[in-house]
Amino acid sequence: MAGTPAGDAVPRRVDPAEWHAPPARARIAADPAGSAPADDGFGLAVDPLLRQLFGSHPLPMLMYAPDSLAIVDVNDALVGASGYARAELLAMSIADLHPPDEVAALVAAIQRLNHGRRPAHRTATRWQHVYRDGSIHDVEVAAHDLDMQGRMSVLVVITDITERLRAERERDELLARMRAESAERAAILEQMADAVVVADARGVVVLANHAAHDMFDIDGASWPLPTEPMSRTTLFDPEGQPVLDADRPFRRSLTGETVRGEFRIVTRKDRERWVDIASGPLRDDQGAVTGAVWIGRDITDERRRRAREAQGDKLRALGQMASGVAHDLNQYLGLVAGYGDLSARSLDVTPPDLAGAREAIDVVVRAAMDGSDTVKRLLTFARPTPDGPADVVDVGSLLREVAALTAPRLRDETQQTRRPITMTVEVNGDTLITGWASALREALTNLIFNAIDAMPAGGTIRLEAAPSPEGVAITVSDSGVGIPESALQHVFEPFFTTKGERGTGLGLAIVYGIVERHGGSLTIASPPGHGTTVTVTLPAATGQKPPPLPRARQAEPGGLRILVVDDEPSITRMVSMMLVPHGHTIITAASAEEALDKLAAAAQPFDLILSDLGLGAGMNGWDLLDHVREIAPGTRFILSTGWGAQIDPATVIERGGEGLLPKPYRLNGLLTAIAGPA
Repeated sequence: MAGTPAGDAVPRRVDPAEWHAPPARARIAADPAGSAPADDGFGLAVDPLLRQLFGSHPLPMLMYAPDSLAIVDVNDALVGASGYARAELLAMSIADLHPPDEVAALVAAIQRLNHGRRPAHRTATRWQHVYRDGSIHDVEVAAHDLDMQGRMSVLVVITDITERLRAERERDELLARMRAESAERAAILEQMADAVVVADARGVVVLANHAAHDMFDIDGASWPLPTEPMSRTTLFDPEGQPVLDADRPFRRSLTGETVRGEFRIVTRKDRERWVDIASGPLRDDQGAVTGAVWIGRDITDERRRRAREAQGDKLRALGQMASGVAHDLNQYLGLVAGYGDLSARSLDVTPPDLAGAREAIDVVVRAAMDGSDTVKRLLTFARPTPDGPADVVDVGSLLREVAALTAPRLRDETQQTRRPITMTVEVNGDTLITGWASALREALTNLIFNAIDAMPAGGTIRLEAAPSPEGVAITVSDSGVGIPESALQHVFEPFFTTKGERGTGLGLAIVYGIVERHGGSLTIASPPGHGTTVTVTLPAATGQKPPPLPRARQAEPGGLRILVVDDEPSITRMVSMMLVPHGHTIITAASAEEALDKLAAAAQPFDLILSDLGLGAGMNGWDLLDHVREIAPGTRFILSTGWGAQIDPATVIERGGEGLLPKPYRLNGLLTAIAGPA
């Protein structure tokens, strides 16, 4: 029997207009009980064993005559499956089992077999059968020619494949959906700006999108090596420390951890970027780790923007202080100019008024040093937070320093806006902590400026420091308008501000970050109408108090050969006038290059070199120090600068110098410095 393509896998029913009950064409009379005839003429009746095998076979089977297509015998399985009685089936032809639209193809296939080369055994072909209830089923039929005592018949074995086809169709539909969903997910992953990497339990990458290839500088569509992505980069934590292999987020996720944080990565092509990483394990139904998924978002530009905005906030604070500092400096310069004129006039009279001249000069010197202190405080605030080790910091002294630093701003607010603002400082007990003074100075300054802004009608700011059970407590409180309760939970979030366009929303966020870096805590309370109190608690220092500064010794009686290097001739002339009367020999140079020439040409070695840091367009003081250490390692070297507040004296010592002498010079300080430590 030839086959035709199968129809729907779900059984359908024949339209009554297309199909009628099979004609009664029984060629072999059945007994009233519907059992097989005593002798069908094909020999089954005379072979009881064959009859038993045929009748009891679990697959539906029938026999038909190839010339007339009449069904001559059926087994019990076909009767049960089709719903026809045995007598009904024996009255039908095989064409009656097929839907009307399939009969022509069936007859044509049988005729080709009858008139052509007819194999005795034919492979299964697919057809459709109509059961008694009108439902149509997909079947596979295998036909075998039998010679029954000289009469030809065809044995047909029938397999109902309706359910199998339904399952296959559902499988194909499921696979198609899965392929579509997989393609959709792949398209989504490829369109994602975030890098996505998935690995199995061994760390072998099984999926990486285009963004991941770009992030790790990997060309091509597939991951080149069966390793986790982070092994192809150098990874640093936010503090700049390299991350060990076992501590990398991807590796930790393979052990079951979920990791989130910001890291700096450097690829093998030396591309550097900051990445916000979220990495977590993949688990099966039993909870076992089967892999890991790593998602990375490039935040390099975002971090740069945050840094620029934070620096802008700091510059605004500097600008606010600079206005007050400018006022103070003008006051000091006015004193210097006025009393300088008075001292000159006292010397021009006859006889000279030496007492008046001395009094005027004392005022000039005091005004100059007060102006210098003001500039130092401003430079101290502007000094960037060091990345080096923490030091022991006296919070009480720091609090008084910040109060002096911000005092000009308070005075200007009082004078310009006619709102009186006062500030008090109270320090009790041991207030030593371990940390970075410059960072804490910045945090406290931000808190004081916030307090000033919160008092539109004036008021009082209290700065307090005292020991607490958790360490050292620093309190900054004001009597201002307070913070709305709805805003309190957001005040430490970056860019959140209650000041409108006047604020950046970075002040308290910066404070919070500095306190966290010190391992401390920060709380804020603002009862309605009762001002705001910010409390910073920092761990107390575990060591001893800071060692006292080395005690200076007096200059040696015999004097020293000193090379003074400064690009300002009036400075070198002033130093000579200060030191020559004390027995020292002074040689001057206006540049580092000239100093090296004089050092090489000197008949006698120099005992000390005193050099300014900034020396014009050529080498600077650091460069000169490096050269002196090479050509005259035994020569003492002191670096001086007007930017002393921004330079750590320990750095000078680390590079081979003896120390740092800040400007402006005072005679006693200069003599103490050149005398050296005791």
